[in-house]
Amino acid sequence: MIGLGNRELGKPDRSPFNLRTTGVSAAMITMELETVGKSPWININSQATSLRQPSPAPGQQHRPGPPRHKSSIRTEDSFTQPRDIEKHSKLPYFIRMHGSITPRMIIPLLVVGAWATLITCISKFVHPLVVSDLLLTVLGFVVGLGISFRTSSAYERYVEGRKYWAQLSQTSRDLARHVWIHVDERHETDPQLGKADLLGKVTALNLIVAFAVALKHRLRFEPYAQYDDLGQLVSHLQTFAGDAYDPDTTVLKPKTSWKRGGEYLGMTFAESNPRKAIKRSKKNLGNLPLEILTYMSAYMESTTKTGQLPNGVQQAMVMANLASLNEVLAGTERVLNTPLPIAYSIAISQITWVYVIMLPFQLWDALGWITIPGTIVGAYIILGIAAIGREIENPFGRDENDLPLDKFCQTLEDEINIIAARRPPKFEDFVANQENSVIFQSSYTDLVSRSTDDIRAGLKARTNIKAGGVHGGSAEPVGGVARFQTLRNFYNDDERFKDQPELITLFSGDAYNPSLESSITKGAHMVPVLNGLLGKEGKGVACVGNHDLDFGVSQFRHLGTQCTFPWLLANVLDPALGEDVALANCEKTAILKMSNGIKIGLIGLAEREWLDTINALPPNLIYQSASETAKKLIPPLRAEGADIVIALTHAREPSDVKLAEKTPPRLIDIILGGHDHFYAHQLINGTHILRSGTDFKQLSYIEAFRRSMIETQPLTHLTSPWHLRIVRHDIVRSIPEDPPTVQLVDKLTSTLKYRLEKPIGYTMVPLDARFTIVRTRESNLGNFVCDLMRHHYSADCTLMAGGTIRGDQVYPPGVLRLKDIMDCFPFEDPVIVIRVTGTAIREALENSVALVPALEGRYSQVSGIRFCYNPTLPRRSRIKWVEIADQPLDETCMYTLATRGYMGRGKDGFTSLLVKSEGGEAEEVVSEENGMLI
Repeated sequence: MIGLGNRELGKPDRSPFNLRTTGVSAAMITMELETVGKSPWININSQATSLRQPSPAPGQQHRPGPPRHKSSIRTEDSFTQPRDIEKHSKLPYFIRMHGSITPRMIIPLLVVGAWATLITCISKFVHPLVVSDLLLTVLGFVVGLGISFRTSSAYERYVEGRKYWAQLSQTSRDLARHVWIHVDERHETDPQLGKADLLGKVTALNLIVAFAVALKHRLRFEPYAQYDDLGQLVSHLQTFAGDAYDPDTTVLKPKTSWKRGGEYLGMTFAESNPRKAIKRSKKNLGNLPLEILTYMSAYMESTTKTGQLPNGVQQAMVMANLASLNEVLAGTERVLNTPLPIAYSIAISQITWVYVIMLPFQLWDALGWITIPGTIVGAYIILGIAAIGREIENPFGRDENDLPLDKFCQTLEDEINIIAARRPPKFEDFVANQENSVIFQSSYTDLVSRSTDDIRAGLKARTNIKAGGVHGGSAEPVGGVARFQTLRNFYNDDERFKDQPELITLFSGDAYNPSLESSITKGAHMVPVLNGLLGKEGKGVACVGNHDLDFGVSQFRHLGTQCTFPWLLANVLDPALGEDVALANCEKTAILKMSNGIKIGLIGLAEREWLDTINALPPNLIYQSASETAKKLIPPLRAEGADIVIALTHAREPSDVKLAEKTPPRLIDIILGGHDHFYAHQLINGTHILRSGTDFKQLSYIEAFRRSMIETQPLTHLTSPWHLRIVRHDIVRSIPEDPPTVQLVDKLTSTLKYRLEKPIGYTMVPLDARFTIVRTRESNLGNFVCDLMRHHYSADCTLMAGGTIRGDQVYPPGVLRLKDIMDCFPFEDPVIVIRVTGTAIREALENSVALVPALEGRYSQVSGIRFCYNPTLPRRSRIKWVEIADQPLDETCMYTLATRGYMGRGKDGFTSLLVKSEGGEAEEVVSEENGMLI
């Protein structure tokens, strides 16, 4: 949509108006007069938060803190909390302090620096204190072995701790899923009983979370049950930990600043005994995670006795889950309570310090005063590696290098909440669903009517298709006019747009063909659809596309009389209708006046090339340059008061680019193009060029404002007076279908469905009809059709333009129905057989590859022909060699060629195949009148 405004800077808007284009290659434009920068959309994203908070560290009281600012690292967490795995720091590792052992190295390095300074001064001013370098080598080897053993043992414990917690997460998810899905709720027997069963299941899920949280606290030597994140989960349970809690004796005093500073610097005498809370308890603390497991076992026993879990396999799996949780409890306790033997720790620490103390004696002779910093650097390396081993030895604490157990527990709780957020799904709820695309683009309801052999053939076909390689109806954006109409109705009818003027819908051509339905209706089925999109409010315009003329100019004019909107085409003239009269009596330009007084000028333009793609056109048509036509007709539009000019074109993107380049700046504000089957937007010479896809798969919403309203800088000759904001909308499955449009489509297609379901054959392999294949390379479907043509007419060879194949998907193995063939070959174009020279065949092949790699329909599928070409060579000289019937092409020999009547009329550049009845040299053996339809 384009939003246009006519207000002055600083003054309120009058009435806004909306304009947009729709359909195959469509864009939507809304002329918006509201205050710039204020969006009518408000997107509120609420995020659920847990009522429980992570427990405070021992000795700390929980206090509600200020709201968190979502930065990468919180200042208050920088050195005191486990690393938050969801945060991200952009600092290089070598200057990071969060998680670094540098603070713990300050005191040791000061001691080492003082020692190195003392030895250096004595050696300098009193007597050299020098030891042989050999001692450095020997001690270095021993220290390296000791430190390596220390760090590898510590890291092994860290990894073991992470493995056990991963096992806890997996087992908890499995157990929660078994409880929620497989434990029955007896609502049908007794509603009250069913409600009790539901609450019992939720209680069991809470116990799973409680086990993880209780285990976290146990591993941190926090033995009670009254912590903020645990209390409400186990307050209803009779446990030793709950009975032992006494606020007068168990609440630890807050740490002093000196103690916190000492811990921060790694001073061991400042560290508290982590088991202090356990030692002070006067009662048996029990084992809270183990007690929670017993309650979980009691629940599962109850479900077995009441018949809620009747399946023996499920009972065994649940008990295996409970055993796995008990294994996690035992394993984590083993990791926690089995540190490196004290003898190893003492010996390694002593050896390390002996090595560091000896460093200045060995360095003085070689380094002199550099001995001091050299010793400090060496000590940092050696002592730092040793400190890392001590840092990670216990992975369950609260240091910045410990496992983020609080986050793990919160994630597990969130995941279990997700499991319980919906009622247990039933098989029939999601399988027998129209939206369930089971195989390729076929839904469940489509496949249910097919045979088992068809379904198995489709399953086999999936093994032959690479991921992402199938272009079928199940891929997003799914498109479709019903969903497209829903989005259009939103901008037209929604309450937030009630004060805006009417919408304008613009369309860039190719509506009547090609499609499965149009092969039967000759495009008539699209008239009510287009009227609903373009003519609903009388503010719509369309540009003629080449496929709108596939059924002849007379049929196009007949359909046009039923349309409630005009078709534009300014640069293709038909002298038979009069001087300077457009083809099919189309209008050349139009002006739409909005209720706020703004006038929109429109012009329809086509490229020369698409004239060659139309089967039946009147003779002696006059094509005029698109850019010259624009220069001629747009000034009168401006003179009539057009505030903004939009060119509706049916041309390839390069042609639209040339149009923008060859017209004066600010002549055309927007070019809305069709003909290509992709979405693109660019700005050329101050003109926006926008193409909005195909098959109702995209819709463009554009807001336009006068620059004078939002900018104070003067306009340049390249600056459009309109500021555009273009928003792409993909028509995806989540957009609901418009019910009236669904009814209309059903009504238009109901008479065709039975006839189109008729089986006509069977394929054992996938048939590839994708545009990216048939218009650039050999295709098995193209080979198959060309082989049929050649063998049926006993021709020497076959040449068929790849554009004949229109399915743009892979047809899976199985039954082929009439609708598949008509969808893939919608054109009524007969096969002809002609006699041509080898030179003519070479020229036809040159034309076939002239525009590669563009996805042009002229790229040919062949039979009986082998050829090689180089796409980097100049056009018309790309073919390197050709063989027919495994023999080199003889350019003077006459060959029998089966091809399309379309190509026999010289269309799409195949002038070398033009038959004599049309003014060419090819001799007709089987004419269009007698040829079979593809």
